[in-house]
Amino acid sequence: MYIFLSGLIIGLLYCGIVVSGRTQIDVSGNGESSRTIRWDDMLLRLEETGRTWQDREPLLHARQNEISRNDIHHVMERLADGNAIYLSGAGGGNLVSANFIHDIPATGMNAALRSDDDQNDVIFDRNLIARVCGEGFIFKGRTTITGNTVFALLSKTPEGSRSLFQRGFWVLTGDSVAGSVISFVVVVVKTVAGPKVEAALVPEVPIAESIRDPQLTPVWLDRFK
Repeated sequence: MYIFLSGLIIGLLYCGIVVSGRTQIDVSGNGESSRTIRWDDMLLRLEETGRTWQDREPLLHARQNEISRNDIHHVMERLADGNAIYLSGAGGGNLVSANFIHDIPATGMNAALRSDDDQNDVIFDRNLIARVCGEGFIFKGRTTITGNTVFALLSKTPEGSRSLFQRGFWVLTGDSVAGSVISFVVVVVKTVAGPKVEAALVPEVPIAESIRDPQLTPVWLDRFK
């Protein structure tokens, strides 16, 4: 467990903070980070317990970290498909709380806060996101998003370059997010951030199984009731 507390993070070419233990289950060693695993020890364990995230969670690193009260701006200055705070393939119990993420005019900025592949049990609590290109939240597993404020996502940089990622304030990719909680989130829109998305293009995910604040439910979520 580590605590990232009250830091100033500025001027990075890629992500502001990364918490990751992401490794593909690939005995051949060709998958992402798969050569870091002692497969002779792990195969028996996987056969006994299963291969879901919950089965493997006791073995995962990067667990129970707290990332709180950091000031993050002007990251993603050069590269693309990155985020202010990124989590993937880590253990459970990670808390991302009360961070100020602001003024990131980067065309390659994906989402301010992202819980990516092979990740569950992340809490995004009371973060303030303001004037950043890209999207608010991306989450692909069981995630709690409560008490956050998203202000004025940017569709382009001050120089006029269009943001590469403009899917919305919450981005769901089709993975199950059953058990997630979205509540008490304030969204402030100054301009339309991107083109209208037709209902048929919205990924069908079982969000109806999740808890959410009915006052903050986007209209298109009615499809999943």
